Amino acid sequence: MRRLWRKPHLALAVLAMSLAIQSWFVLLNAWLGRGIGIDVPLAVWFFVVPFTKAVTLVPISFGGFGLREKTLAYFLLMVAAVPEAQGAAASILWQTEFVALGLSCGALWLLLGLRERTRAGAGPGSLLRA
Repeated sequence: MRRLWRKPHLALAVLAMSLAIQSWFVLLNAWLGRGIGIDVPLAVWFFVVPFTKAVTLVPISFGGFGLREKTLAYFLLMVAAVPEAQGAAASILWQTEFVALGLSCGALWLLLGLRERTRAGAGPGSLLRA
C-alpha cells in the first residue's frame, strides 16, 4: 500500500488495463451471443457478464462450471427475456473458447520449451526438470 501511495499513477494504470481487459471479455461474450441469435443491446451484456462473474466467485462449484451457465442464462432471461437455453449456450460457448485458448497457449509454452537453452516448457533447461 505504501508503494501505491507513493506512485498512485501505477494503480490507475493497472485499473485502466483491468477495465480494458474485462470490457474486451464482455464484448467477446456479446459477439459470441449474437452469433447464436441473442440480439440484445450491448448495455445488457455489460450488466449481466460482470454479475455472472461475481456470482461464480462463490466456492460451490469446480471453477464456476455449471454455476456460470445457469447464472448467465438466468440474468439474460430476467433482464432481456432471452430463452434460458440460449443463455446457457452463450456461456458454454464462451467457456469453450476460454479453455481452448488456455490449452493452446499451454501447448505452445511446452513446445517452445523444447528449444535448446530455454527455461520454459519441458525443454532441457526447463524449470520442470529442476
